[in-house]
Amino acid sequence: MPRPPKIELVSESETDTYEPRAKNVSLVDLNLLQGSSDRFRNSLGGFFFNQLDKEGNHMVPPPFYKFLPLNNPNKIIYSVVSYRGQAVNSAILGYTDATAGVAQRGFGSGFEQEQPTIIPSTQFVCRIEGNPDAQYLNNVLQGSKYWHTLFMGGQFLETTIQSMFNVATYDDHYTTTALPYHNIQKQYLTNASDTTKFIGSTYEYNRHLRRYQNYATTLDTERILPNWYTLNLAAYAYTIPNEDGEYTEQHAESMMDLNTISFYTCNRAIPSMKQLNSVVAPVTDAEIPTVETPSWKIPLTNYLDQTFTNNFPALSASVIEHVQQRNKNLLFNSNAVSALLVADSEPNENAAALPYYNKINFDTLKAGTYSQIIKDNECSTLFLRAMKEVFLGQAADEVQVSPKQFLQNTKFMSASYGRTADVLSTTTETVEYPSVDLIKVLLQIYANVVPQHKDFYVMDYNSVDTNAVYDTRGVYRAYSSRNAIRTINDMLGTFGTATAATDITNVNTLLNSQNKELEYDIDTFGSLQPSSKYNEVVAYRVEKVGGPPTGDSDTQDAIQNFWIFNDSDLDTLNLIDTQIKYDTEYTYTVYAYYVIKGFKYSYSNLQLSRLIGQVRDDGYTGPLEYGTGIEGTPPDPPSAYCIEYYDPFTEQHTEDMLRNVPEIYGAESSTSISSLSTDAQRVAVSSKRSPEGNVLPPYVANF
Repeated sequence: MPRPPKIELVSESETDTYEPRAKNVSLVDLNLLQGSSDRFRNSLGGFFFNQLDKEGNHMVPPPFYKFLPLNNPNKIIYSVVSYRGQAVNSAILGYTDATAGVAQRGFGSGFEQEQPTIIPSTQFVCRIEGNPDAQYLNNVLQGSKYWHTLFMGGQFLETTIQSMFNVATYDDHYTTTALPYHNIQKQYLTNASDTTKFIGSTYEYNRHLRRYQNYATTLDTERILPNWYTLNLAAYAYTIPNEDGEYTEQHAESMMDLNTISFYTCNRAIPSMKQLNSVVAPVTDAEIPTVETPSWKIPLTNYLDQTFTNNFPALSASVIEHVQQRNKNLLFNSNAVSALLVADSEPNENAAALPYYNKINFDTLKAGTYSQIIKDNECSTLFLRAMKEVFLGQAADEVQVSPKQFLQNTKFMSASYGRTADVLSTTTETVEYPSVDLIKVLLQIYANVVPQHKDFYVMDYNSVDTNAVYDTRGVYRAYSSRNAIRTINDMLGTFGTATAATDITNVNTLLNSQNKELEYDIDTFGSLQPSSKYNEVVAYRVEKVGGPPTGDSDTQDAIQNFWIFNDSDLDTLNLIDTQIKYDTEYTYTVYAYYVIKGFKYSYSNLQLSRLIGQVRDDGYTGPLEYGTGIEGTPPDPPSAYCIEYYDPFTEQHTEDMLRNVPEIYGAESSTSISSLSTDAQRVAVSSKRSPEGNVLPPYVANF
């Protein structure tokens, strides 16, 4: 394994301008690190390694040791070249099992590939040449054995050699992002400003409603307390006209389910939806309520302290059960975000009318390509339901959530006792995050249009969109399937290029952790850095747990979850939670669900070459000779060598994987070996020549 070069690192803390407004985070798949199980990457370069800068801080992201196709730091390897295209592809398909799948067509020059999955993939051949001047390879009688041991591992002479190739599958989801500081750090950071990103879970206690406050403590669960957003939806249903432009009570009631209406009208103690509207409307003088507004001027005061507490016992058991089950997961789709969660929404503007509430506040990361695709295809509600089912373990049979491990380096400013300025700090740790294939989540929507559990409520009015999510009979199957397929198609459209199914079709791009095709250019390689994979947050989840935190939050039962689609309208999340009891401790955990457009890659179908003869200008064509000349070389320098490709796992000869690309062997390929030869045998020479210009023995590995 090559050692990383000694490099000069300049810490960003040395610059006066470095003052991050958020925590800078890098995530590196563990197989991209030096010493990982990806032996090929470890042997040739293309890996991250942790190293401190001159200030003793970890680098974010960590430094990267480049892979070089030529002049490789591995002294045994001379060159690494990739081949793809129609001729190569036909040979590849001969080595892979014929699997029914999607045929990816239309990639420019007749490129076609059978695909067993819906996710686009590309196969290409990597050709490695050994350095014929390296120790043992310069001995034609030992070279083939040593070449085999390098790739397969084992004992050579008196040395145990670890293999540099393993048949395995790996991920590259290297990416960078930003996380907010915790609210408490506002008090400690010297240079905290309005532009600094913070996240906080706090409370507001505006006024004392004795009866409501005491009554809430007697209920079995917070989920059967009034929810501020649902109350607003019910109250403003009356303001939505029907198809004829009329405002009717019947239309208002059709906008919500009857159990919810019964609950928020307190078993019809409030006889109409129009009267319910007055509960959340501005105060009597049409002003937006403030903390200083007297309780008697706020209609909500009487609703909570009298109407709700007096009439809750009269609610039927079925209504209460319906509400408490549905409130386990509250889904804020694209419409709900725009109507309820943005800064100037009615619930936010009138929040001072509430007696008390908890609030979660943070600046969201901007929505991107994939959020917009989900929104444009009217799939945000279906998507949130699927996310709930997948990440709460309700769809384990259909979609497996798997842990992905990363090296996470974080850079941030911290306060230091006795100092008048903030101090740059860094951390490094191995973390594990649950993950799932996004396309599989969408396929879950397509294949399972009926909800698995009735434990969610969509913060939106009744519509085709919400009806499809609640549908338990498959009535809206066509609508749900159509939207899911359109979303999948649009997402698949973000992959690939005009000539290939994926953006990566050579090993140089792959090992250097790039996003787009990269050709070897000696002028630009000096400044080459790994490319952070595209990422965006498509959803947030706020999990609420009651009582003091005890150990890992995963072991505690959540009271409820708020699932929030990351809509383009959402810049700052101000989530209000009114389903709480006074003098009770709650823990809120905020999850951000990232889409990372990374790669999964695998190595397969290794074939090695072995020397089986040599060709000399004196007409000799026969077994290898070594050490018979005065200087320990063959009597005359050979003009070419005979090689045979074989499967190192079975030792059986195999057809040359690049048999349809004869130009790689040069003029020597025209030399006849034998009338009995097959595509497993070749006349070849190394791409490297001796200082005198003589040909050298070729050692080749294709996979």
